[in-house]
Amino acid sequence: RRRARARKRPPDMRAIYYRFDGASRAQGIGGAGVAGWGAAVWPAGSGGEGAPAATVTGFLGRGVSNNISEYSGLRACLERAVRDTASNHPMHPVIFQGDSKLVMQQAAGECACRSPSLGELFDACRGLLRTLRARGVEVRLQHIFREFNTVADGLSNEAVDAPEDCGPRAGW
Repeated sequence: RRRARARKRPPDMRAIYYRFDGASRAQGIGGAGVAGWGAAVWPAGSGGEGAPAATVTGFLGRGVSNNISEYSGLRACLERAVRDTASNHPMHPVIFQGDSKLVMQQAAGECACRSPSLGELFDACRGLLRTLRARGVEVRLQHIFREFNTVADGLSNEAVDAPEDCGPRAGW
């Protein structure tokens, strides 16, 4: 059934693509998990294919939920997009893609965020989205299946596995 649903979206060659993911892993039986996130950007004209133009990772520490790590990745993408649109004319459409259906639906305003632990991140992301839209940027939030989010997934796992190497990479 999943194979029938998991189809790749046709690319928008005009758009700048941002993809993010979060990872939270339990450490041993009853241990507090460790979490991290990863994000990547592809320039307009790429259709979100090939190697990303820039990437960033972040380590969140122990006892952090997967939803917090997912929202942290989305916030990094939104912050980059806001920074880039401050001086980018003409503005390209911007597509944010993630494999967390909950985060994508909440960020898009399709369902409420009632979790106190997500409130601050949720509010920050919604504020950044408002900033982009106020600048006239066409913004799309899209849920994608994990199979199509391998770059960001790998980055989030790198953040958990090698926290000392986290941070922006060239171009971010």
